[in-house]
Amino acid sequence: MPGAGLVVHCAVRDGRIGEVVVTPRRIPPIERLAIGHTPAQTPGLFAGLLALCPDAHGLAAANALAAATGVQPSALLQCRRETRVALEIIKEHCLNLLAQQPAPALAPGLLNTHRALRAALGGARLYGAEAGSADVDETALHAGLTALEGGLQTLCGKFWRMDEPELADVERWHSEPDSPAACLLQRWTQAGWAAFGRCRMNLLPPLPAEYLHDWLAGAQAELAAPTWQGEARETGAYARQAAVPLIRAADSRYGNGLYTRLLARLVEIKALFQQVRRRMCDDVAPAARLQCAQAHGIGLAQVEASRGRLLHGVVLAENRVQSYRMLAPTEWNFHPRGLLRAALLGVPVTADLPERIDALLRAIDPCVDFHITLNHE
Repeated sequence: MPGAGLVVHCAVRDGRIGEVVVTPRRIPPIERLAIGHTPAQTPGLFAGLLALCPDAHGLAAANALAAATGVQPSALLQCRRETRVALEIIKEHCLNLLAQQPAPALAPGLLNTHRALRAALGGARLYGAEAGSADVDETALHAGLTALEGGLQTLCGKFWRMDEPELADVERWHSEPDSPAACLLQRWTQAGWAAFGRCRMNLLPPLPAEYLHDWLAGAQAELAAPTWQGEARETGAYARQAAVPLIRAADSRYGNGLYTRLLARLVEIKALFQQVRRRMCDDVAPAARLQCAQAHGIGLAQVEASRGRLLHGVVLAENRVQSYRMLAPTEWNFHPRGLLRAALLGVPVTADLPERIDALLRAIDPCVDFHITLNHE
């Protein structure tokens, strides 16, 4: 999401980070643009306006408005929208990895393939007023999936072909790196960075309707620092994949540091691609709807985006948007008392500390630019 960047200030005392001050970004009132629009117009507005994760925003808006109006989309349309979000998450995970381990020939191809797949799955019409009639280009879809799999194989190397690997299999793979993913894991392991950022942090569970209603009715200032049961929480790929045996094994050895976070992304990329392939090849509807809380003229939805949980809430009056709210993953993961503060407090100061902090920020992945300062007291 656009807006002012994130500022992280670390105070060094006695050779360690003694305090971490995370200044939340200024959240631009993008959602105000929806006020006065009809339910049919609003999802397309967000999907077309936002440059980052437009499909996740479009789906969250569509789900929230479906809950507010009581008019549910067809299973096929919902399947296409959820498939677009899955492809978007794959693309964002790939770009995150390539930002830290560049492969100049790979990124443009992945981006072009993603654009082709979005177009094949209805393009801009998928969230518009005529979404139900959006055609799917089956030929372009299957060609795009083939191209995407080729790019992902290049990105992940032998890991792509591993079926339920154990941690020892993964460690052997990146000991002789064959791909950008393996090179990055090897680089962090050899530098002693694998466990950097290890900390105790509770994960964000699915939020009940009561919480969503309280959030929608709460003060605007609360949006910058959300909590669940009085605690800051973590959301994102690591939270979603934490129960996978491979991630549990990595967590036991490296904690929730850099190594485990990247591995969770790789696991999620494979799982999502397999899910998309099954849906498209078998022409099946989604197994379950994403949660929507429903009331008279009030709709709330939570959708998993690449960086974590995304919330949308809407209030309708006379079939027009009266008020609208969004809560992005950044506000959870970069809470002033949250994940980053827990990960950095007490860390010893070394010559490579700025680079390690930068890598951790990119691993957690805010939706905005960030700036780090180190003050030696």
